[in-house]
Amino acid sequence: MAVDRMARAGVEPSVAASITGHDPMVMLKHYRVVTDDDLRHAAQLADLGRVIRLTPRAEVAP
Repeated sequence: MAVDRMARAGVEPSVAASITGHDPMVMLKHYRVVTDDDLRHAAQLADLGRVIRLTPRAEVAP
């Protein structure tokens, strides 16, 4: 929960990892929950609205 809160607050992953005592990649892989709203927000921030279409997770290639 703390990792999600920091990520949503805009805390840099390396800073959040220092606070939690985790390696940044491990922290993001195991403790960060990415929601459809997160994906939409990222697409809007990067102005990708016309480029990508959100698909159900089961259809997303690894």
